[in-house]
Amino acid sequence: MFFLKKVVGGIVDVVSNIDPNQFVPANPPPPRGPVAYAERHESDEEQQFRRVFQQLAGDDMEVSPNELMNILNKIISKHGDLKTDGFSIESCRSMVAVMDVSSLSCVLVTW
Repeated sequence: MFFLKKVVGGIVDVVSNIDPNQFVPANPPPPRGPVAYAERHESDEEQQFRRVFQQLAGDDMEVSPNELMNILNKIISKHGDLKTDGFSIESCRSMVAVMDVSSLSCVLVTW
């Protein structure tokens, strides 16, 4: 019992000596800019990737797992020196899920 009182007393001493000013929250990250702002500030390389993605993704600017699998497997097939069976639909689903911002925000909100 004496040991427990000593431990609790020590914890109370430590907690009572904590300065709450040391726990100032950090500034939040800046809000994400709209696409128009991002496009104006992209490097040449980023602009080139955006154009290629727009060609591949189409008007909806989204790539489904099936579309991604087709794109990646077409690229792989042009490199005969690569020893692979190509990308599976499961691996493409995983890649799309990792990069899916709208799905991620739903998970964060519900979590």
